[in-house]
Order: sequence, then structure tokens, then C-alpha cells
Amino acid sequence: MKIANVKYPGMMRLGGIVMSGTTYNPKSGTVKRQAHPDVMVIQYDPTITVADHKHDSSRVYWVVVDGEIVKIGGSNAKNGITGTISAYLGGTKNSGRGPGKGNSPRTYSVSKYMLECLKAGQKVEIYFANLPQTTLPVYDSQGQVISTQPVSAAFHDFEKALVDEHKNLEGKYPFLNPQEASEKWLDIKHPITGVSLVEGHAGL
Repeated sequence: MKIANVKYPGMMRLGGIVMSGTTYNPKSGTVKRQAHPDVMVIQYDPTITVADHKHDSSRVYWVVVDGEIVKIGGSNAKNGITGTISAYLGGTKNSGRGPGKGNSPRTYSVSKYMLECLKAGQKVEIYFANLPQTTLPVYDSQGQVISTQPVSAAFHDFEKALVDEHKNLEGKYPFLNPQEASEKWLDIKHPITGVSLVEGHAGL
């Protein structure tokens, strides 16, 4: 399914995913962040604002490769969609305990697939939509309203609707949504190399 065909309310393009590069402090000239071969970064879309990508509501998102949707997800992680995607940006990195140690098979596999796509010259993008919030009253023991609290919609039903629609339209789930097809991450292989996406995970 092409992302161009998705007309979801409030959908925004977070930006592209690119390989990390060495960055420098503009004043001192010292290295601010060293490039790493297993780490990616977000190249934010110029139209996106910090308020958009760090909004504290729940969200649904799409991982897109060369215009094709490869994963549909939902999240209520802190720091908005940036917090959600950050886990994938270095999911295969060796932190001293082995590649991917401490990350789930899902995080490792999605990260590895994105890395392999970038190294093959493919375009990786993230799209998302923040879900509605409502404001509820906070009461004391006497029934007096003492404050209000924003409450986000649970993302699960929104995510499921999108994943099920993809299956109905395409006859299959997105490539990186194996759990909906009752498959295990261990069985998911790269469509070109045929290698398991969890291969090399130090935690397995």
C-alpha cells in the first residue's frame, strides 16, 4: 500500500531516516556527535514543528520505504513520535554487551531492516498522526473540581483498524507487522537477502 493513498486525518510527515553523521559544536569546533555505522537519525520535514513531533498524545505511525508502507504502529511513548521512533534508530548498535542487547526482537528487526534499506540506497520515511485528546475533571473527596487533566485516546483500536484495512486491501499485512499474521520475528527474513532480521541479536 502506498503512503500517497493514505488520507488519514491529521497525518504528517515526520521526515526521512538517514545514516548518522559526525556533527560539531559551531562555537568550539569540537565533535558533538560521532557518526556510527549502526545508528540512524531523523531528518525532520521542514514543515514539522517541535510541538507536533513531541506532542504528548497517543499516536499512530507508518514506516515507509520507497513510498511503500512496511509497518503500521501505535504508541503512547513519551516525547511524542520522536520518542517512539528513537528506539529504532540505534536498535542494532553494540553498546558493549553485544549488538541489540537489551532491545526486543521487534526493535532490533525494524532497526536492522531500516539500516539495510538505507545502505541499499532506498528512501526511508516516517509518517504519523497524533490521536485526539480530551480533558477530564479531577475531583477532591467532596466532588469539587480542583483541576483538569488531558487524557489521550488508547491507540490500539486505531492501529488495529489501519493494519486490518491494509490486510483487506493488499491481501497481506505490512512486512514489519508479523505479529498480526501470527508469525514470529525469528521467522521474518529480508526479502532480498533471505537472512533473518533477528540474526546477530546478542540477546537471542
